[in-house]
Amino acid sequence: MELTRHFEYVHKYGILKRDAHGDHDATDLTVSRIAEDIIGKDILHVERTGNWLLWNGHCWEQRDSIAPILDKLADTVKAHISDITKQSRTQKITFFKAFAEWKNIDPTNQDRLDESLEGALEIERAIYKKLSSAGCRNQIVGMMGTHLTVHPDRLDQNTDKLVFTNGCYDCVTGQFGENDRSQVAT
Repeated sequence: MELTRHFEYVHKYGILKRDAHGDHDATDLTVSRIAEDIIGKDILHVERTGNWLLWNGHCWEQRDSIAPILDKLADTVKAHISDITKQSRTQKITFFKAFAEWKNIDPTNQDRLDESLEGALEIERAIYKKLSSAGCRNQIVGMMGTHLTVHPDRLDQNTDKLVFTNGCYDCVTGQFGENDRSQVAT
């Protein structure tokens, strides 16, 4: 599944490093932007029906909800927090060197590094709580839906292609190949 790649990145580098907007807080808007940045390429919200489409690497699959995806993202953030906390204790020199470079902090200023790390982890904990809370998650999903919307008329316009879970068959050429995600074929 395409989303696995995104979750691996978040687990390795953290959710704040993926935040393309530079917002380092945990408001619903920020969390929705971060989630869009991480998984937005692989999900679409179908206007009027309220259903979601998930790109599986070969075609768009219809889903009633993206809650399982947000659950996985929340679990990934939680695992990252745990790993970073552990690494900051067990691999102190290597960890803080990389962290100082990312945060553009003097690596010899341990107090500043500790303070910055605790601030980043505090925000990631707050983001995890929002992703785990049903009420917050509904707000986040609503905000994401407004940005990731596709009109039902755009779905399955290419009638010359039959879509399968592992690719598509082109009825004109008789070839089986990769599906193009931009065609929004389900």
